[in-house]
Amino acid sequence: MSDRRRAWTWRHAILESDLKPTTRHVLLTISCHMNDVGEGCYPTTKDLQCETGLSERAVCEHINLAVAAGWLKKFQHGFRGQKWKQNEYRPAWPKVSEDAEKGTDPDDKKALTDGQYLAKGTDAGSVEGTDPNDIKALTQGQQDKTSQETSQSLSHTAREEISAGERVCEIFNLNLGAWQMRVAEHFIAPLERVLQVRPKQATAMADLVSDLSGYSIATLQAAAASIRRARSVFPTIAQAVEACKAASKATVKPCHLRSDDERRAWRRHLEATGNRIALKLFAGGSTTMVDAELLADAMALYGDDANSEAAP
Repeated sequence: MSDRRRAWTWRHAILESDLKPTTRHVLLTISCHMNDVGEGCYPTTKDLQCETGLSERAVCEHINLAVAAGWLKKFQHGFRGQKWKQNEYRPAWPKVSEDAEKGTDPDDKKALTDGQYLAKGTDAGSVEGTDPNDIKALTQGQQDKTSQETSQSLSHTAREEISAGERVCEIFNLNLGAWQMRVAEHFIAPLERVLQVRPKQATAMADLVSDLSGYSIATLQAAAASIRRARSVFPTIAQAVEACKAASKATVKPCHLRSDDERRAWRRHLEATGNRIALKLFAGGSTTMVDAELLADAMALYGDDANSEAAP
């Protein structure tokens, strides 16, 4: 099966499955966020709620039913200690049970056995007439095919083990710190999988990360969701910044820095973004109000480091 047919075949299999009608509806809606290759996608439960017409609770319930039945894989991406998590959904196929294998028609088993005998050249009429070179070529071909399938399986497993942000870094040859990785994981990755990335945009990914590193994960996720619904091509830097500015109006929550740990984490975040003006103001004690979501991101990444700095 070609990669391009994978997503469509999965959709057709869902239609013919014994899943509940509502579960099939949710899965088919999720599949609309996947590309033709059937790679993972990142719709939020709010997105799926709007698109399916179901309640958010019902969406979550039927996603869990699909995962339990083996029709969907769900992965969570996010940083340790952070309340914002992003779900990635990938198509899956239920495993065939042993009982189903045992229930194979005896005639089918006999045909398979006969086919194996013929392939090995052990049929009574072909043992002596088989060219040894043909047998060697057949055996070598089978070994090459097995080796290729094993290599592809291992490669797929290795891709699943890396995070969405790391995958973005590999694709666009980026070398990012932990703070900038938030942009790769929560803005670029969800869009790169479903939107067309043009060559000029691909070469500007490092600049895009730099320009968006001052936004919280909540803002990045909201901006990515709005762009994903409205566009088919990956946004330019100007369009991405504009989307983040619009999203920040709903996500920014002003708060005070209340402890030394929060101040140290906030300073680390300013250092990571390279914002010299903000660092100078912070050092002068003029920083009084900050974004609560951005502070939560900073504490999730640098909270432990801040405690270590405070220790004697």
